[in-house]
Amino acid sequence: MQNRGLTGPQYEQLAKIYGDSIYGTHGGPAKPGGWGVTTQRGNTVYVDVLDPTLNVLALPGITKPVRDAHLMNGGTKVSYGLSGASVVLRLPKRAAAEIDQVIVLELGS
Repeated sequence: MQNRGLTGPQYEQLAKIYGDSIYGTHGGPAKPGGWGVTTQRGNTVYVDVLDPTLNVLALPGITKPVRDAHLMNGGTKVSYGLSGASVVLRLPKRAAAEIDQVIVLELGS
């Protein structure tokens, strides 16, 4: 998670919610872009979506089957499918004040 100009309590609150997607992870399977970035720990991929205007996101590079997809904050299920070699996520609408949206992908073996 990038600092994005946040200070003190704002950053600490986001770190509490999304810390698992930051600490102890490494770069994920999809290359970062204007949409956001992925990180990974084991068979869990964290998709940090920075662009609030997106409602669909195609992620190339995920080679294992997706078992589950949900929002890290609240656990709401996220719809997903395959298109060619990409996992396609249908992103839930986010609140106007929500500056970050992290989707957890649980991968199979």
